[in-house]
Amino acid sequence: MNDLNFLQTQQGCERKLSFKVEDKTFSTDNQYLTGLEIKKLTGLASTSELFLTISEPWKDDPIADNEEVDLARPGIEGFYIKKKLKYVIEGVEHETDRQYILGSQIRSQGKIPADYQIFLSISGPYDDELIEDTARVNLARPGTESFYGCKPNTTNGAN
Repeated sequence: MNDLNFLQTQQGCERKLSFKVEDKTFSTDNQYLTGLEIKKLTGLASTSELFLTISEPWKDDPIADNEEVDLARPGIEGFYIKKKLKYVIEGVEHETDRQYILGSQIRSQGKIPADYQIFLSISGPYDDELIEDTARVNLARPGTESFYGCKPNTTNGAN
């Protein structure tokens, strides 16, 4: 096997180029495929955001539907789709392609009144986390973040 990632078929004369999408291997006879062709060939939704994996220190490259990718470059080409991050506000599911959300955005999307506090629901024996309007919350942590609003406890639980 050489660096051009050619795969020989059993006939021995046909050359296939291999590439990976979401860690599944695919092959094609075409040296160049557009983003849309890759999506169709691999069964991805046409609305998916496709990215080409690039080695460090460079950033991964978004691939537009009409952009061609040369699959005969050294190494096996790797692609992935940008998955939407889901979160819940006041029992209503939302999604975004951004890793962080501001407390003020949570307030606006959830229609949480300005005089209410916002909390991130935390499982287990831990207290829920107070989210200020200026706080940035990481939505890429394991699980689905769930937010709710409530009136502040002005007595701190004392009678």
